[in-house]
Amino acid sequence: MKRKQQSSLLNFFAKPQKSVASAAFNNADNHKHGKNKCDDGIATHDHDLNNAVVEQCSPHVDAKAKKSFDPPMIISPSATIEAPGVPDGSSDETTEHDHKGASAYFSSSDAPPATIENTPSNESDSGSESDSDESSADTPKKSEYELFRERNIARNNARLKSLGLLTEVHDNTLQSVKKKKQVKRKKAAGAAEVVSYPTRRSTRRRKIVLNDVQVADESNQNMAKVDGFAYAESLEPEENEPEAFTVSPLFEYNMSNEEEFRGDACKDVKNNDQAAGSKTLVPFGPRFIPPSGLNAIYSLQIYSSTWDDMRTHDNESSYAGKNPSWMVGAGKSGIVALWDCHRQNNTHDKEGINPILSWKAHGGRWIADARFLPKSRFTSLNDNNTNSVPSRLLTAANDGTICHWDLASTSVKTGAPKLLGQTSKSLHSSGIFSMDIRVKETSDIIIASGSKDKTIALSTVEHYGAAIWRSDFHSAKVGSVSLSAYGANTMILSASDDGFVAVHDPRMDGLRDSSNAVAVKIEDTHFKPHSAVWRPGSDNIFLTAGLDDVIKLWDSRNVASPIASFHGHVPGNGRKIKRIHRPVFITLPGMTNAPSESFILSGGEGSRSLSMFQLDNICENGSLHSVFSRGKLPQDTGDIGCLAVQNGNVAVAMEGGEVLLLSQKA
Repeated sequence: MKRKQQSSLLNFFAKPQKSVASAAFNNADNHKHGKNKCDDGIATHDHDLNNAVVEQCSPHVDAKAKKSFDPPMIISPSATIEAPGVPDGSSDETTEHDHKGASAYFSSSDAPPATIENTPSNESDSGSESDSDESSADTPKKSEYELFRERNIARNNARLKSLGLLTEVHDNTLQSVKKKKQVKRKKAAGAAEVVSYPTRRSTRRRKIVLNDVQVADESNQNMAKVDGFAYAESLEPEENEPEAFTVSPLFEYNMSNEEEFRGDACKDVKNNDQAAGSKTLVPFGPRFIPPSGLNAIYSLQIYSSTWDDMRTHDNESSYAGKNPSWMVGAGKSGIVALWDCHRQNNTHDKEGINPILSWKAHGGRWIADARFLPKSRFTSLNDNNTNSVPSRLLTAANDGTICHWDLASTSVKTGAPKLLGQTSKSLHSSGIFSMDIRVKETSDIIIASGSKDKTIALSTVEHYGAAIWRSDFHSAKVGSVSLSAYGANTMILSASDDGFVAVHDPRMDGLRDSSNAVAVKIEDTHFKPHSAVWRPGSDNIFLTAGLDDVIKLWDSRNVASPIASFHGHVPGNGRKIKRIHRPVFITLPGMTNAPSESFILSGGEGSRSLSMFQLDNICENGSLHSVFSRGKLPQDTGDIGCLAVQNGNVAVAMEGGEVLLLSQKA
């Protein structure tokens, strides 16, 4: 009777419902794998749970599968048997096929997964019996749907492979999917969770308690809990091991080689009668090689062991003939290097002279100026054995600080000299672009500094960071400061990107901070003036330079017009330049019993030479003077931007960081 009722139901559904079972199973399977596809076009399904009518979707299946699934499927809202492979609550969203051309073979369907009730017929019974005979050997036994699904997947993969869209056939059966499932391991109850902390250099002071289990030092009991963790509220200060220092390589080298080089220093070519009339500077000796990273030098200075030389910051004729002993160079990446100039005539250094001591300072920020301090101010270090070796050094950098270094001792760990003191941001809030020092008999060493914060400050070595005078006259970066050498009063010369060159007298405002008072100001004399230097031995004469092709000489008592102007150090007329050149004063000896002569030395953008301008015979009427002589430099020197002079010797910084020493032509 039951079979007759089922047969009558078959009459209700027309012959087109013949493949409903295949469509339903195929649709359920495609939902299982994130896509609703039919084999031969777009299939449309009307979902009506009340009458359970499903329109035709005719997949291409083989005869055997078609025979097995000819019976219609009745979809019932009360059905409890789920289609195999369709998870409960699965999404009905479709996933577009990744490969081009596959859309022509598969068509999308938005039919949601459904629970089904199967009504078998005689044909299905016979078909299932034949299939069960074939699959009786399978362990475990696969259902008819699984067998059909595997055949469908195999056919699809074969089609994709023939189109070149499939390079490897993957086993996507339910069993393989089950095998690939990974079981997540549950954390053991009460296990401590690992917390990652920011990287720090030292972990000795870290005291941590995790879940009331202390993992650091047990000596601290004062802990504060935050987010389930406990941290030490207060820590007893641990005594840091004092940093070990040893004798500096400068002093070790000097003590072991002093006798060797005592009579083998740079030969005095300047007092030679044959060279007395010559005013051309030429390189002598090997080059000085920079340490790694110092490929641009912004500051050079030659050391003199006498206080007067440092006080005048000069190379007057009375000191002519003295040979350089040590030289410091600093600049890019905060690297400082010290070379021994005595090694110029050492036959072992023909390939170049490497620095005796070098280190990275100021956190790697570029250094604007480096200045030796006279040893006579530190009598405890002044002895006969090391009198020619510098013992103290000041550096000013783009980090806004000034550092005081003890060159007599170096760190065992880092090799850097001992840092005696460093200024704070209270002196300058931004990078320092220029520094100068002066020594007076009755006072401490005075330091002048100009900064990117638009201020000028005076301070002393003994009181780091405490400005004894400050000026905010300028409205832009202060690129140059210079302290007068003579006279009872300290006069400060400055140049700024705001176009002003100014002379400051601290007495005018009673040493008050934030002073705008100036003794002299010159406006728009250069395009972005970057250099202003007092002439040695004078409180009135100074030179200025900027990003143009003219150097000007001034008298502070009358700044209506310059004393003289000099050109020729930069090729072309009236051009604006980008590279800074730092002109300096130098005095060279004359012929026997003849007075010495004074010059201005300068490099220039694009000139690749050292220009000399004569000062003694100029007409003080603002006239324009050309180059008196040019130094003969190697072809690879490049543009000269940094110079140092002492006792008639000239140090020139080349492009790339190498340094040349120049002297009068023999």
